[in-house]
Amino acid sequence: MKKYLFEFKGPWAPQETAPLSTKKRFELNEIIIIYYNRFAPKFKFQGERHNFYEFYYVASGKMIATINDEKYELEEDDYIVVPPMLYHSMEPNNAYATGIAVCFDATGYEPGIFEGKLNSFCKQLLANIVDTYSKNYNEAEFRPKILPSLEEKDYAYGQALKSCVELLLINILQEYKRQSAEPEQPKSSKNQQARKILKYIETHFSENPSLQSIAENLNYSVPHICRLFKQAYNESIVNFIIRLKIDEAMKLIEQNEKSLREISETLGFDNVAYFSKVFKKHTDMTPSEYRKYASRTHLLNSKYIPTNYKIN
Repeated sequence: MKKYLFEFKGPWAPQETAPLSTKKRFELNEIIIIYYNRFAPKFKFQGERHNFYEFYYVASGKMIATINDEKYELEEDDYIVVPPMLYHSMEPNNAYATGIAVCFDATGYEPGIFEGKLNSFCKQLLANIVDTYSKNYNEAEFRPKILPSLEEKDYAYGQALKSCVELLLINILQEYKRQSAEPEQPKSSKNQQARKILKYIETHFSENPSLQSIAENLNYSVPHICRLFKQAYNESIVNFIIRLKIDEAMKLIEQNEKSLREISETLGFDNVAYFSKVFKKHTDMTPSEYRKYASRTHLLNSKYIPTNYKIN
């Protein structure tokens, strides 16, 4: 066995050190597929099963996971892990919803179905996974697979992706075991205040609320609401309001009942040109392009569409 040594200049004798124990409790064998879905409210799927695990995360909205005829109601930031060979389906819960799936084969994973909420670190890991994947998928596929074309666009793409997925799953298992072992703790007043701010913004975002008006309506100061919200959700209030507006704009465009000017006015944008600029920044499409695309499908992939996909 290799010995690991520290050698020093001067009178100190060399010292031998043992490496950190890295016993594998869990090992990711293969990544099967990763994909990002946007569901229209009436989308239905009878179900599927496969001989690998599926991790599914609700990025926005509400969804219903049906596994062997048992239903699980999932909200934003919830995840569920489906073991191999169980029939299952993921559907929107009568509203628009988006989700991210990571299908994998592993050794040492927890048996059974379990669900929970992703913490901020795991959400950042998942964002890294989607970002790494989206830069390297095979653009010839309409529903992108994780494998790149013949040559990797980024150095060690596959290895980096596997490391991120494995770390995500290990952190989920650690959190799951901690929660299983510890009694539920009362929620702090700061978390309750952050959720109160979130609920107010979700209710009033289309009214273009200023930070001052949000703070006054909740009887807090502006620095207080900004600090609490950033700590709880790792995002500024202003950016979150913009994201809510864009998501609502996508829903209204998909419904195809209002003109783009009416949608812009409904959501409090100064003019259609500014609305179009902000919309494209967040979706990589203009509102007009998205309307053409949305009319073609009920299963909508908004952000990670292959760049060479043409709309007639």
